[in-house]
Formats: sequence, C-alpha cells, structure tokens
Amino acid sequence: MSEAIEVGREQWKPIVGLEDWYEVSSHGRLRRVHVGPATYVGREVRPYIHKSGYLNVSLSRHGERLRRPIHLIVADAFLCPRPEGHEINHKDGCKLNNHIDNLEWVTPHENQRHAFALGLRSLSHLVPFCRGFDPRRRPEGKIVDNGWRNRHRDGLGRFC
Repeated sequence: MSEAIEVGREQWKPIVGLEDWYEVSSHGRLRRVHVGPATYVGREVRPYIHKSGYLNVSLSRHGERLRRPIHLIVADAFLCPRPEGHEINHKDGCKLNNHIDNLEWVTPHENQRHAFALGLRSLSHLVPFCRGFDPRRRPEGKIVDNGWRNRHRDGLGRFC
C-alpha cells in the first residue's frame, strides 16, 4: 500500500482516469464528486454482481458509460501501480470483499495456487480436458453421442 490506513478508518481517493468525477474508498465504496444529470455530489455508486461473481460498477462521464470491477479500481487507487502481467488476488477468497487489506497484486500462477490452497478451485474441472478422455465412451468401449462436444478440435485439453 502507498499509505498506512488505520483499521476501521475509511479513506477516499480519486479514481484513476476519472479523478474529477468519482472517488473510491479503502473499503471498496465509490461516490460521485461531480454533478451530473439526475445525480449529486456525494452520491454513492451502487454496485452490481457480474456473472463472474465480482462486484462491478457502471460509471458515466460526458454520456460515456464505463463498466469496471471494483477490486481493480480500489487496487489502482491504493496499491502500487499494476506490475506487468499481474492480477488482483482476494486474500480471503471472497470476490465481494473489496477492502484494501484484502487485495494484493499477484501473478496468475500465484493466484491459481492461492485458489487451490483455499479450496476455491479443484482438479475436477480438468478431467474432461485430459488426453484420451471422452465422456461419450462407456465402460464397455462403446461411444454414445449424447450431444456433448469437444471444446478443442483435436480433442486434447489445454491443461494436459
């Protein structure tokens, strides 16, 4: 973190790229700092849960709408600049907890290891993509087409 934040004390900083329009807090809340149509200064921006499970917000400036995940906005404002090839990790594994103390920059490999360690991911999702696996094949060796399609043309999984 660029500055020490007292436990329980909420600190506000401008959103990178929208400095004159919005602020983000160390607790993951956003508010307007510029008057707009049908809104006022200080109005808190209401987040929504994206299909990925992360909290996102829809921000507007001069009629242009920007949709961004809150954890990236918080990290850009409170953590060091994003290192090349890094992504955000939620330390407690909860995608909805965007408090600055719960976020850190990690490599994709570190993020995957963390997810496995917390039990958020398992190896079961790899099975259908492994070499030689065909869910249509029955134990007796017959292939039954039940509408399942390979995700990869060659039938080899990207994880093998």
